[in-house]
Amino acid sequence: MPSKCYGHNSEIEMLNARKKKDNKTKKIKYWKEKYGVDVSDEQYELFSLHSTKIKHILPILDFVKTLSMSK
Repeated sequence: MPSKCYGHNSEIEMLNARKKKDNKTKKIKYWKEKYGVDVSDEQYELFSLHSTKIKHILPILDFVKTLSMSK
Protein backbone atom coordinates (compact mmCIF):
# COMPACT_ATOMS: atom_id res chain seq x y z
CA MET A 1 0.00 0.00 0.00
CA PRO A 2 1.77 3.19 -1.20
CA SER A 3 0.42 5.58 1.40
CA LYS A 4 3.55 7.78 1.36
CA CYS A 5 3.64 8.03 -2.45
CA TYR A 6 0.56 10.30 -2.81
CA GLY A 7 -0.77 8.88 -6.06
CA HIS A 8 2.53 7.67 -7.50
CA ASN A 9 2.89 3.99 -8.32
CA SER A 10 6.32 3.70 -6.77
CA GLU A 11 8.78 5.59 -4.66
CA ILE A 12 10.99 6.09 -7.73
CA GLU A 13 8.17 7.91 -9.52
CA MET A 14 7.62 10.05 -6.45
CA LEU A 15 11.33 10.96 -6.29
CA ASN A 16 11.40 11.79 -10.01
CA ALA A 17 8.31 14.01 -9.67
CA ARG A 18 9.88 15.79 -6.70
CA LYS A 19 13.17 16.21 -8.59
CA LYS A 20 11.36 17.73 -11.58
CA LYS A 21 9.35 20.09 -9.34
CA ASP A 22 12.45 21.17 -7.38
CA ASN A 23 14.39 21.79 -10.60
CA LYS A 24 11.53 23.92 -11.95
CA THR A 25 11.22 26.02 -8.80
CA LYS A 26 14.98 26.53 -8.57
CA LYS A 27 15.14 27.74 -12.18
CA ILE A 28 12.22 30.12 -11.64
CA LYS A 29 13.88 31.48 -8.49
CA TYR A 30 17.26 31.82 -10.29
CA TRP A 31 15.77 33.84 -13.15
CA LYS A 32 13.91 36.08 -10.72
CA GLU A 33 16.98 36.78 -8.56
CA LYS A 34 19.60 37.04 -11.31
CA TYR A 35 17.70 38.74 -14.14
CA GLY A 36 14.53 40.09 -12.50
CA VAL A 37 12.28 37.98 -14.72
CA ASP A 38 9.09 36.62 -13.16
CA VAL A 39 8.13 33.35 -14.82
CA SER A 40 4.79 31.78 -13.91
CA ASP A 41 4.08 28.07 -13.90
CA GLU A 42 2.03 28.44 -17.08
CA GLN A 43 4.89 30.20 -18.88
CA TYR A 44 7.65 27.84 -17.69
CA GLU A 45 7.62 25.31 -20.55
CA LEU A 46 7.84 27.94 -23.29
CA PHE A 47 10.32 29.98 -21.28
CA SER A 48 12.62 27.00 -20.74
CA LEU A 49 12.65 26.32 -24.50
CA HIS A 50 13.85 29.86 -25.22
CA SER A 51 15.83 30.63 -22.06
CA THR A 52 19.22 30.75 -23.80
CA LYS A 53 17.92 33.25 -26.35
CA ILE A 54 16.28 35.31 -23.61
CA LYS A 55 19.56 35.41 -21.70
CA HIS A 56 21.28 37.02 -24.71
CA ILE A 57 18.43 39.48 -25.38
CA LEU A 58 18.11 40.83 -21.83
CA PRO A 59 21.18 43.12 -21.98
CA ILE A 60 19.84 44.85 -25.11
CA LEU A 61 16.14 44.65 -24.24
CA ASP A 62 15.73 48.41 -23.81
CA PHE A 63 17.22 48.96 -27.26
CA VAL A 64 14.97 46.32 -28.82
CA LYS A 65 11.89 47.96 -27.27
CA THR A 66 12.77 51.27 -28.93
CA LEU A 67 12.93 49.77 -32.42
CA SER A 68 9.93 50.43 -34.61
CA MET A 69 8.54 47.42 -36.39
CA SER A 70 7.16 47.79 -39.90
CA LYS A 71 4.95 45.26 -41.56
